[in-house]
Parts: sequence; C-alpha cells; structure tokens
Amino acid sequence: MAKTIPYLTRKLDSTNNLYLLLGTGNGRINIYGPIASITDTFNLVDSIVVEASQTSITGVNLINDFTIELIIGQRTGGLYFMERKKLISLGNEEVKSKINPSIQLYPNPTKGMVDLKLRTYSEVGKLIITDLQGRNIQSKDLRPKAGFFIENIDLRSYPSGIYLISVQENETITWAKLIKE
Repeated sequence: MAKTIPYLTRKLDSTNNLYLLLGTGNGRINIYGPIASITDTFNLVDSIVVEASQTSITGVNLINDFTIELIIGQRTGGLYFMERKKLISLGNEEVKSKINPSIQLYPNPTKGMVDLKLRTYSEVGKLIITDLQGRNIQSKDLRPKAGFFIENIDLRSYPSGIYLISVQENETITWAKLIKE
C-alpha cells in the first residue's frame, strides 16, 4: 500500500498562507489551502501534474533566492525540480483561459508548416507549442501586425501527433489544437 507524505509550507506564494501539498498515486500533486486550522476542511485549490506514479513532494531553498524550489520524487526513483519564475498568489485569481476558435491555424491538419493568426489588442504576446506529454517544444515572443499576431510555425522536424498551441497576452491564454500528419 502506498503512503502519502504531506508537505506543509507558507512559502508557496506571496500571501504567507499555509498550504498542504500531497502526492498521489497517479502523478498529481494536490494543493490544499489556505489552511487556518488543522480542523478545517481542506479545499483543493490547484494541482501539479507530472508524468510519474506514486509521487511525494518536499520544498527547500536550493538556489538561495529566498523562495522554495519543489522537489517531486516518484516510485521509480526519478526526481522533478520545480523553480518559481515569479511570485503569484496561488488560487486567488481567476485564470482567464479559453479554447478559442479565434486562433486561426491553417492548414490544420498540417504536414509541418502552419500559419497562425489571432486578433489582439495587446502590444506583446507569447506563443508556446506543447506536445501531449506537456513538454514545451517551441516558444516565441509575438508582436502584433495590424491588430493580429501572425506567425509561421515550422513543425517539420517533429513527429506526427497532436500539439497544443497557446498564445499568452496580458492575463489571458488562448488555446488551439493542431494536428500534424
């Protein structure tokens, strides 16, 4: 029978609230909080998904940046290292994310070359292409042209499959699915 080892911390976000991180058997790290009392009902506010089974987690300031880095262990002995890039409040703000037909990808399905077009009112955006294993395979800063993000994407060197195309602008992330034949 698998055991779970809880990790409690006040250093997960900028609020100094107490959170509980708990590994699971299916590779998910569940995050509960904020916790005011041990007798409270713990509310699931977020999760981290890794490609692993029977995970456990701990945190430590390894790189001396006054924040914790998360170390996730798995049953087979592998480790994941997670480092914070910026301070955010966990679970307190609504994430504006949408699968949006306004991202135009053509042709889709593609043999490798695809054009992206997305109306924007932002001055800058970020394109991220992810495979279904969650790996970022391409990333690029975007600048609008005549009110649109327009980008040529080259996936010819990548295997056939489904890719997730995301464009982040301000606090909004727009998603689309791309099929490479």
